[in-house]
Amino acid sequence: MNIKQIVNDTLSNDEQLTNLIGQNKIWFIKAPATENPFITFFIYDEYGKLYTDDIEEKTEYKVQVDIWSETDYTEIEERVVEVMENNNFTRASAQDFYEDDSNIYHKVLRYNYIKERGR
Repeated sequence: MNIKQIVNDTLSNDEQLTNLIGQNKIWFIKAPATENPFITFFIYDEYGKLYTDDIEEKTEYKVQVDIWSETDYTEIEERVVEVMENNNFTRASAQDFYEDDSNIYHKVLRYNYIKERGR
């Protein structure tokens, strides 16, 4: 399974999270016109983490998960953090923003994920 599918499935398959944001509101890179709150994600870096006989055995991915909402997103944020950490994503950083052009709150959560070859 590729990393995009792993992230999407991790978030989409959590019933508590989909109850908070609604069904089909998790998107890779860019969301189509949709009511918020919603979540986008992307992979901003990846590199070989472990090599055996010049063969990459493990890859480390840097993943960004963005929460978009016109209202307080704290409950969504807490659930995303729990779901990601329970699925072997390690949180690297987090930032809060307010997007003036769209009048929307924006939470950035960055994670590291190590995937073994063939998994």
